[in-house]
Amino acid sequence: MALPVKAVAAPANDPGELSLADLARKILAREIRPRVADIRRLAEAVLAAEEKRARKKAGGKKHKLAKIPGQKGKK
Repeated sequence: MALPVKAVAAPANDPGELSLADLARKILAREIRPRVADIRRLAEAVLAAEEKRARKKAGGKKHKLAKIPGQKGKK
């Protein structure tokens, strides 16, 4: 006789399917226990955001140098 197979219900809040903000909120509220992969996802997102900010800040406008009085212009 075949034994009936029990359907294993997936957790309602699968951490892999949550957005980064929701995942962070649930971890801080201790609603879910984070896995290593969840922490790695959050860390990569934070580092990517910091890198993006740093690139934006470094790629600012280039300023022209001030003109020196009495110096002749290009010919």
